[in-house]
Amino acid sequence: MINNSSLLLTKETPIKSVYKLAIDKNIERIKLYNLSDSYINKLQRLFGSSKSISFFLREEYDYRELLMSRSKSYDFIDIVYQFLIKSNQVPVNWAMHYYRDIDIERAFKKELINQISRWLELVYLSTACSRTNEQIFVLVDNNTYSIFEIFKKLNLVGSGFYVYRSTSASVFSFIKSYVRFIAVPFYIFSKFRLLSVGSSPKAKFNGAIRLHKTIRGVSHEYSLEGCDALTSYLKDKNTTFFYVAETTPDSKIIFDIERNKDRIVYMDRFLFSNVPILFLFEILKEQVFNIIKSVPLFLNSASLFYNLLSKLSFDYYKWLWFCENNQVNWYVSTNNEGIDHITRNIILHRYGVKTVHYSQSWSDYYYLNGKDRSFRVPDRAFSLYHTKFYICGRQREYDQSHMAKSIENIISSALIDSSYKYQGLKEGASKLIKGKDKKIVSVFTASNLNTTLNGEVDLINFLNIIIEASNDTRFKNYVFVVRFKGRVPNVDNSSKALLEIFNVMLNSHNIVIPNPIYSASFMLSVSSFVISMAFTGPTMDALFARVPACFYSINKQTYGSIFDKCTGLVVRNVNDMYESFCFFDGMSDQEFDNYFVNELPINGIKDNINNGYETIANKLSLL
Repeated sequence: MINNSSLLLTKETPIKSVYKLAIDKNIERIKLYNLSDSYINKLQRLFGSSKSISFFLREEYDYRELLMSRSKSYDFIDIVYQFLIKSNQVPVNWAMHYYRDIDIERAFKKELINQISRWLELVYLSTACSRTNEQIFVLVDNNTYSIFEIFKKLNLVGSGFYVYRSTSASVFSFIKSYVRFIAVPFYIFSKFRLLSVGSSPKAKFNGAIRLHKTIRGVSHEYSLEGCDALTSYLKDKNTTFFYVAETTPDSKIIFDIERNKDRIVYMDRFLFSNVPILFLFEILKEQVFNIIKSVPLFLNSASLFYNLLSKLSFDYYKWLWFCENNQVNWYVSTNNEGIDHITRNIILHRYGVKTVHYSQSWSDYYYLNGKDRSFRVPDRAFSLYHTKFYICGRQREYDQSHMAKSIENIISSALIDSSYKYQGLKEGASKLIKGKDKKIVSVFTASNLNTTLNGEVDLINFLNIIIEASNDTRFKNYVFVVRFKGRVPNVDNSSKALLEIFNVMLNSHNIVIPNPIYSASFMLSVSSFVISMAFTGPTMDALFARVPACFYSINKQTYGSIFDKCTGLVVRNVNDMYESFCFFDGMSDQEFDNYFVNELPINGIKDNINNGYETIANKLSLL
């Protein structure tokens, strides 16, 4: 009997452990899911031709089912958490010693639900993989193995595969986590600069804005979006603020901000300057206590929380120092719902700072219909803010289903502003399309990763449709400007098939690949028509800016959305695209408003639909 067996890897585990398991179990194939190119290359060099290294392709699983498997983590989080609480494996009491706020429990739950979701994802992928009657082996990290053991003890979701872990890697992980924890005070002390007897005067501003890694800090002639759009309204209201770099932002962002002489506080590489002696003594006292308690703390805690312990310890002092040196009324961030925000916001709340969050994108799973509305994303679970802004009521409902906690929930409306004052729109549009005397159709792609609705095959199909439309006589007076999400296709990140179609586009007389300086908002401002892959945000932004727009949906993963029954909104071929354009073209503002009310199933849109950023700025100016 042929040993039809595969080793499934969904996380980078030690190469030597992979090799040993593959040899010991006589595994024939190694299947990979969402791993880096460098790791894959290492495996290929190690095994050579002795083992088949295959990729777990999108065609082998249903992405909606994968999403559903992740969302089931919400069904198990309370069961697993209470099990760990009863067995005294959650160090909440230790964390309360620092944070003095029961909301710190949300950090532990967030870490746990993320680990549960990874296990459930693995269960689904192994099931999809074994549909060919293969024996499936998996090699997991220490955290995933811990979840596996907990699920086994509680008789929860079982696995139809063999689970292994590297014992040496587990020991190393424990030692690494422990050393990192006891090293926290030494790292803090290394950041000390100058001791002082008393406290230094605080820098006083109305608020602070967290810098997003990829959002520009200030305006460019053809780029105004993200924090640009918000800060422009704040400056109009004479609201004072500074930027906070929690992680290292793009160098262009730093350049723009420094050119404008705006203040930046670098939390990613901050220094404790002018440290009050009393503050130093407090850290010493607490850290001596930590080191003494560290051994029983680690021995009694679930290994799932090892890395979290050092993070909680360091974040406490980091944000305490921020509040001791800066006085602000509010702290605003966007697309920021990782564990980091919980520790930060608890400290900010202690100092009376209102934490504010807004979401920039329509690209969430609240567009899904029927049972699919139950899709919940573990990464968004247990968020903690004082005030949250939502584009629409449906987005708010979706967020609340993720056990979000906030005091104020406000509908801001669409974050697209038709009043953007770009200099020389006509001239900019001419530069964008390289002097062609035609109207503009802006085209927006979606991410083509394993972890998104649209894969590379879907992207290729979409680009083929755009090429077909560009050659259609009905669009002879238009030029198609294709803006790629993420990196433009190249030899390092794209398949041969994608590169081939990309080269066809480059040589087309009616297609333009724009310079990245042209932001999505600028392109909307100069467009006669917008088309984007289902379901990226520019289509909805365009409609609320009164620009004709549609979604291209051909992937079965995007079928059955709440938008399918909306007239002209979802297209599946060039003819549909043209009919959509004819439907929206020439609509008056009132007709667009009627369409929003009568067709779009997104409740809570305000009458003043074009000033979402102004709504946020108005609220911040009152805090």
